[in-house]
Amino acid sequence: MVADSGAEESKEAALEYFRNMLEMAGVEREKVDLLITEMGKAPQIDIESRIDIDQLESGLRALVDALNRFDGITVTGSGPKHCDNVTVLQPPEGEWSITFRVDHSDQGWLALEFLAWFVHDNYKGRTVQLCLFSAPPHLNVPGLCLTFALEGQGEDPSIVAAFLDEMREAYYLRNAQ
Repeated sequence: MVADSGAEESKEAALEYFRNMLEMAGVEREKVDLLITEMGKAPQIDIESRIDIDQLESGLRALVDALNRFDGITVTGSGPKHCDNVTVLQPPEGEWSITFRVDHSDQGWLALEFLAWFVHDNYKGRTVQLCLFSAPPHLNVPGLCLTFALEGQGEDPSIVAAFLDEMREAYYLRNAQ
């Protein structure tokens, strides 16, 4: 789904750019037309999407709430796992994934930095990961496609949420010095 007319204009500009580049490289016109047509059918992201928290089990709701307490973080989904370079649409029992976007702001950067530290220092070699992925920027809205995921396996998300809240209260600096 395209987020707005600006995204559609951005997509059209990107497709025109690729058309010109392919033609300059000497690719046959028919192949260029076919490729551009297929690229135009690629799925679009909705940069305004947000998760319906009422649809989640209580442990995941607690973790979504904990992430949403950070200024600059917007939880957008739950479900598919991305960290293992394989998208799993329905995580197996005991596995979970929460996707979120980070604002292009000091607050977003500080929150992401804190989450990276939290996961790395507290779950190193364990079963919680912070990873990132992106929809094709040239077919969506460049600069707004990067998405992060907090994923777990064998960890109760409500316990991770409580620990994240505790660490945020103790160590999170809300303003860059």
